[in-house]
Amino acid sequence: SRKYNSSKLFLPNNIYSNKPRSNWFPNTDLYKKEILIVGPAILKKKERKKIEKFIFSQKLFVIGVNSTKNISESLINLRTICHPKRMISDALFHNNSKTVLSIPYSNMPEKLKEFLTTRNKIILDYGLLLNSKKKVMVYKNYCSVPKPLAILYSLCIAISGKAKKIYFAGFEGFNKDNPANDETDYYLKKIQKKYKNIFLRTITKSKYNIKFYQI
Repeated sequence: SRKYNSSKLFLPNNIYSNKPRSNWFPNTDLYKKEILIVGPAILKKKERKKIEKFIFSQKLFVIGVNSTKNISESLINLRTICHPKRMISDALFHNNSKTVLSIPYSNMPEKLKEFLTTRNKIILDYGLLLNSKKKVMVYKNYCSVPKPLAILYSLCIAISGKAKKIYFAGFEGFNKDNPANDETDYYLKKIQKKYKNIFLRTITKSKYNIKFYQI
């Protein structure tokens, strides 16, 4: 190599290019459970209370995406993170949190693992493989997606776990002409078309093509 750039070690395409050897099978923990995946959109106090009441009434298993802080941390059963840059930027938050974490641990290079403290923390290794075919494929211990988006990674975990129902909260989405659009809606449509039997609803307003469920 004529030139060395350490930042390239953490590019998703470099990390998630090989089939993972992950050891967590979500169906051991999520089978036939009702799941709520919580995203980063800012929610009003009234909305948060309504969601927390829904969590209690439905006995939901809650997955928090990245460092989302929309609801009480005590209600979050699992946090997911898969993008290397988010692992680095949110490392302090996760290292200070006792919440169970699901990451593609077996894919990660040692230098990246050093950012996250595993001491006194449960880490569930659900693998991630990036593909260039714009396909979303869910397997027992890993998923194959086009981009390392936490919303896709979390949804794949719920599908792999054979969840009974899946709800979203805090995912506003983007307009199609918004430069921040990351094609999430396109992949969500593909998932719903492929996995027709999944019950997927959003309990907060969203621009994504997901049916709204009034709570």
